[in-house]
Amino acid sequence: MYIPPHLRLIEMPGKGQGVIAREVIKKEEVVCELFFDSVKSRTFAINAVQGGEDAFLSNSLKTIDDCFNHSCEPTTRLDLSRAIFIALKDLNVGEEVTWNYLTTEYDLLKNEEGFYCICGAKNCIGYIRGFKYLNDSQKQELGPHLSPFLRTMML
Repeated sequence: MYIPPHLRLIEMPGKGQGVIAREVIKKEEVVCELFFDSVKSRTFAINAVQGGEDAFLSNSLKTIDDCFNHSCEPTTRLDLSRAIFIALKDLNVGEEVTWNYLTTEYDLLKNEEGFYCICGAKNCIGYIRGFKYLNDSQKQELGPHLSPFLRTMML
């Protein structure tokens, strides 16, 4: 697995694998490319990112972005139009690289993939089911970081 030199893969207590910064990453810097090589139905790909109503970007190889954990207060955002993760704030050495799955995933329950969140954020949603299940206030809060597909759901 390729790991960019400024990132480190570690075991996160209670979470499994996770990624931390090995060096300071400044707000708005590119943290990592999104590595994908196919478009598949989510039923065939567990680690998939929703790119459209029935379109999913998947990767047949395990890559570092597969290990970015969810957080309701993420440290990065996914820019699908450029296939990159961008720092939302300055990340210090040892700080976890996370992103909010609700910025790309419309309905995780469609395939029974919801999960209890253990991010520990003050604004933690609790159970991650998908953008579809958020209230209007929660959707608005995520607005600037939503994938192009989910932005269409705001109209």
